[in-house]
Amino acid sequence: MHVGTLERNTDAIKLHAAAMEERTDAIEKRTNVIEMRAAAIERNNELIAMYLEHRTEIDTIKQECTTLRHDVDALYSHIDVAQNDREVHRKKLDTMDQELFIYKNNVEHLYRSLSMVPPTMYEQTSASSLL
Repeated sequence: MHVGTLERNTDAIKLHAAAMEERTDAIEKRTNVIEMRAAAIERNNELIAMYLEHRTEIDTIKQECTTLRHDVDALYSHIDVAQNDREVHRKKLDTMDQELFIYKNNVEHLYRSLSMVPPTMYEQTSASSLL
């Protein structure tokens, strides 16, 4: 009887060992899954860190673009002012050209008028204009 009990105990121990081996395999599989998830989380954390780093760069670039847009708007404003000034000066030049044309015509008319005056009257006119 003693041998029968030992055999049963041995069989029970073998069954228990097989069950423990299965549990160990299951634990190893879960451990592998957990390790893969941990690695995936690590990669995700790295990606998040890279994203945040790039996000900061993107925000900086957006701010620079906004500043450049303001600068461009200011330049267009200066261009508009310069074009308006140019138009004002062009109108002034046109007015001066008209005044110069009138003055030139008046001078030519005066010379023609003086050429029609007899010489003695012309000399008197010239002498009186000097006084």
